[in-house]
Amino acid sequence: MEYHKANRDSRLASQKERYYKNKKNVLAKQKEYYLENKYGISLDTYNYYMSQPCKICNKTTDLVLDHCHTTGLIRNTLCRQCNAALGLFKDSEELLEKARRYLVEHKTSD
Repeated sequence: MEYHKANRDSRLASQKERYYKNKKNVLAKQKEYYLENKYGISLDTYNYYMSQPCKICNKTTDLVLDHCHTTGLIRNTLCRQCNAALGLFKDSEELLEKARRYLVEHKTSD
């Protein structure tokens, strides 16, 4: 314990140096760990999802994994905007249907 206290600065500098020398590998491992622990998927599975367009608007950029906050299960790939819209509607089919009907009833152009 005394060694750690006495050599704290040099140990931190050494760790920092190792991190920057291996930053790409460290970040890749962190991502793999995160995907496995958060979603139970591999990096290959994640990359497959990210190669798909948004399942609502077909956008191919700014994609995220949409998942159920109750079960944690992945639903599919959505763009950030569509994912946020679902979140604002609290994933409620009823609210989304009411919003759809509102747009139909108050249509201002073709």
